[in-house]
Amino acid sequence: MLFALSGLTLSACSESAREACGADHISSECLALHTEKFDLQLKARVFEEPRQGVYHCDDQSRPELLVSFYPDATPPAAVIDAGDERVVAFVSRSASGARYQAQDLTFWEHQGEATVQWAGDTLTCVATGPER
Repeated sequence: MLFALSGLTLSACSESAREACGADHISSECLALHTEKFDLQLKARVFEEPRQGVYHCDDQSRPELLVSFYPDATPPAAVIDAGDERVVAFVSRSASGARYQAQDLTFWEHQGEATVQWAGDTLTCVATGPER
């Protein structure tokens, strides 16, 4: 199965990787497939404006995160910006709250508080005001 969008074809991963992406497992091949598809959809502007939140964190290396949520993406995605760093993460199973995963990042938000594991660092963050 190949994903097509506005004349652009997505075919970066093997059939087995595409099948694994339908499960809860998030492999590096699956993340690559999701990221390529998401980037194509962003360029084609197929999403509504994202829901955005600002999170203040306890770590001075990444004191503030801007998180843009794309619930209409398949799978739902979040783009996490910290200064000049940007990561696209995808929804994963969570007992409560919202959890998004990428290669070196896990963003878990529950009731206005977020725990972020990013490249070996663990950040504790709090939503700072209304979503934009």
